[in-house]
Amino acid sequence: MGKEYGEGTLGVGVLDATSGEQPHLWSEVQADVPYDPEEPWEGDEVPGVEGKLVMAVLSSVKGWPYASFSENKIRKEKMRLLGGHSTECDAYIRRSNWRVWNIVKECLDEWVEGRRGGYPHNFTVNGTLGIGKSFATGSLLLYQLLHYPSEWLKVVAYFVRGKAYIFHREDRRVVYYKKEEVAVDEIEEMVSKGVEGYIIYDMCGGRDSIHSLPDKWGVVLLTYAKSSNYERWSEERYGGTSPIYVDCYDDVEFMAVLTWERHMQGPDGLTPMNRTGNILEDWEMLRNRIYKVGPVPRYVLKGEVTFNSRACTVNNSVKRLSYADLDDFMWRLKNVTEWPINDARYEMVIQIRTSGHITDDCTSHIISSYVWQELLLIILRHFCETEVQESELHSGGERCARTRETLGVTVFLIRSVSDVMVRHLKHLPREGETERSCTSVLARVSAWGRVPSRTSFLAKEDRDLSLQSDKLYRPLFQNFPVVDGFFLVDAVGERVGVSLPEGAAAPTQTIVLIQVTRARDHHTTTSKVEAFRKRMAKYFTNWTEMESRLSYEIIYVQHADSTTLTGRQRCARSGVANDAGNERFWSGIHQFCVKLDAPIAKLLFKDIYGAELIEEAGAPVATETRIKRRRVEDVAATV
Repeated sequence: MGKEYGEGTLGVGVLDATSGEQPHLWSEVQADVPYDPEEPWEGDEVPGVEGKLVMAVLSSVKGWPYASFSENKIRKEKMRLLGGHSTECDAYIRRSNWRVWNIVKECLDEWVEGRRGGYPHNFTVNGTLGIGKSFATGSLLLYQLLHYPSEWLKVVAYFVRGKAYIFHREDRRVVYYKKEEVAVDEIEEMVSKGVEGYIIYDMCGGRDSIHSLPDKWGVVLLTYAKSSNYERWSEERYGGTSPIYVDCYDDVEFMAVLTWERHMQGPDGLTPMNRTGNILEDWEMLRNRIYKVGPVPRYVLKGEVTFNSRACTVNNSVKRLSYADLDDFMWRLKNVTEWPINDARYEMVIQIRTSGHITDDCTSHIISSYVWQELLLIILRHFCETEVQESELHSGGERCARTRETLGVTVFLIRSVSDVMVRHLKHLPREGETERSCTSVLARVSAWGRVPSRTSFLAKEDRDLSLQSDKLYRPLFQNFPVVDGFFLVDAVGERVGVSLPEGAAAPTQTIVLIQVTRARDHHTTTSKVEAFRKRMAKYFTNWTEMESRLSYEIIYVQHADSTTLTGRQRCARSGVANDAGNERFWSGIHQFCVKLDAPIAKLLFKDIYGAELIEEAGAPVATETRIKRRRVEDVAATV
């Protein structure tokens, strides 16, 4: 049951559930599917839900323990949130949170039914800081335990920030303890009387009372990889302990949050936080935040102050890295338990759940596209430091071109470098057109995928891929037909006097083809074009459907001492069966060229190398150029 809020829609709706009744949620199989950053999830079909289920909202008028059930805190929180609706009342339950409960419930059921002897089993719920372990998972566990069908379970205790709440199920009452040590003593007293209970312990601001928790009650510990003491606690528990990892947010889950907050503004469509934009503009802002700080709701969904503070932290962490640090950083990336406490580099990492042999496991990944690009810049600067010596070069442009030739299409991944190149793009017009008839889609600064955030390398044997925007595709083998790389952008360039074929719909996406060349021209043939189209059809399952509705651009990147391309590059007939069709395909491609001569070199070197090209005093422009060099560490602090 979908609803639209404001102008535009994200394709996500709200389905009301009966208060007090638990609706159908994900099956165990559905909830167990791990997060895959390469394959976006779009929800699952579940009974009673029209469309696909993305998220459930668990609401409490009084809030939840993580917010200390504080009405004042709830009112203040409304002022800081992106949408103005207090999420202190709403726990966003994702399939990953539901999976935690499925695992806990399975062990709890076995314990209640007497199939397990000795002590109850325990769990540590782990994952990236800020993805909702404390608030979403903790609130869900509390709700489910309070509504657990067995009368055997008498008490549920919740520890957070050095305080505790003990819920007595039979009396339907809760006792608040300002000091968790007092609550532990009370639990010990109940254990001595044979009272059965369960404990949720949130390590957020917690103390060392975890080591005093009785082994007779099962415990779920909400923690994160760098928390101190929890590993020792896990080893000491008599009933044994298993890890459960909570996955990161998918894009569609962020969309669901935006849709819910719009829904909570009421039928009048009140604008969140007095924002004048619609929900699509809010989503674009969230995507920009995800690009910077990663898919972490604590920072992506909160107000400007919270986001900016986190963005500054991430930026400072990556700027402190030098090339010499990368080896150690990458080693620790593969060894998630090896991060020292208070290591600032941990701010650049997220945990992604993987399936272990018996229990959960996880791997570390770079947290955001921004961090990936900054790490790439460090490598590029090091390349320039080692590849280009102190000797004088024939020209600044030639030096830049040599570097550009080696880097190939990789510079399109760097926003600052791409911006420079776009400003110098020259349109190669068709007959009857002018250089002003067309502008590249890369000139649209807000276009999604304009500067790809990821690279996908293509091997000859690759098959069944999905062509996605925001990803730069690069062949791993030589003689790939027509191009050296390509990427998809969710927009099209401006066209003046360019008409569409009769009956054709206006394209909404552009595939940008990249060809690096030193030649004075780079004509092609219909056989090569056909080979390109066949190769794309083999790689991408959606190519046949997309090919006819895409807009096409090719950018020729030329060496500094090359003769500039002056006209449109031709496609000669090869005598293949579909010569005419391949000619039509080629004629539909908008062509551009850019030459990496001295004016661009000066700008490129400032961004890539962190150096300036300085003319010799009194010397004409055509004379040799010296490079003022700086240490890589200095560069990292200034670029």
